[in-house]
Amino acid sequence: MLAKFARDFTYCNYCPKLCSYSCPVSTVEGNESLSPWALMRSAGRALESETLPSEETQAAWYACTGCMRCTEHCRHGNAVPAALYTAREQSLKSKGAPKRILALVDSFEERQQQLKAQEQKNFGPYTTEKSSVAFVPGCASVRSNVQNARDNAELVASLCEQPPQILSARCCGLPLLESGDIDGFRKQATLFLEPLNNFGVSYFQDPSCLHALLKLAPQFGITHQSSLHHVSELCFAKLNLFTSLGTSASVHYHDACRLSRGLGIFNEPRAVLSKILDRPVNESKPIGDSHLCAGSCGQFPASHPDIHQKLNKELISELGLQSGEQLVHCCPSTVASLNQQAGTTVASDFGSFVAKSLRYRKELDFS
Repeated sequence: MLAKFARDFTYCNYCPKLCSYSCPVSTVEGNESLSPWALMRSAGRALESETLPSEETQAAWYACTGCMRCTEHCRHGNAVPAALYTAREQSLKSKGAPKRILALVDSFEERQQQLKAQEQKNFGPYTTEKSSVAFVPGCASVRSNVQNARDNAELVASLCEQPPQILSARCCGLPLLESGDIDGFRKQATLFLEPLNNFGVSYFQDPSCLHALLKLAPQFGITHQSSLHHVSELCFAKLNLFTSLGTSASVHYHDACRLSRGLGIFNEPRAVLSKILDRPVNESKPIGDSHLCAGSCGQFPASHPDIHQKLNKELISELGLQSGEQLVHCCPSTVASLNQQAGTTVASDFGSFVAKSLRYRKELDFS
């Protein structure tokens, strides 16, 4: 794996820290040892020498949200998050990873069984629905707010004019990859992708799952021919099926890192929101500016919960939401964590929000 990311490690090692200001973690902590340059330097040296550093240094390798701001600012496009997965692999194998990460990997199969046991209760007959369309809510969505997942399923059903088959009993394996279990990720992602080949198209609610399969999986040797898309792309393609909400309430939009920087999907959610609001959606920064990361995806909240809370507070502060104003977001984990941080509902899931404005909404009976 060192050879695969040798260029990234080398370029970072000899770079004069030009991307340090882009990292939300090192910025909010005021700690340069958590900058992309420092993490890549220590990880590259460890992999090259085949000698692991202290557990404190290994723990720092997990202090990356995977937001890709550093990659965005890097003139060479260094894949810092993916390169760090290879260092985490060695840390995990030696049991030098943070205890919460070790526990996450050890309990992965148990949590898979929990998802499988809850699938029928959560989505009823639509888990075996004969359809040419699949809907994948993602583990984070099901665990954080199953009603949002149901809203997204109804959104897909309405826009595709047929109920989708809902696949929620299996994880794509991203938590394993971010923990350093690369072989586990390969196995899990391959198993996850197999049934998707049976559908004409599959729509995802959680951008993290979609990004993992479209962008990360190929970097680790996993290929597929499935047609995978985010629900916002479907909404954009069916824009004429939405009508105005007729509301004057102030609505803000904030990019999900793995949807925007990761998958290049910027305009589609904005176009849909503008259509149903009859005006451009409010934003703290113009489109294309480097937006902040909430740090709510993947393993980061487990490995660094204190920093995760700081990033949430930072984002809420930047957004400057006033009483009665609402944030719409495409990341289920971010929606859940911001609402928990604020102690009230300040964020709404994109699919749940736009489903309110469908000209015709196909209601599904999940019982």
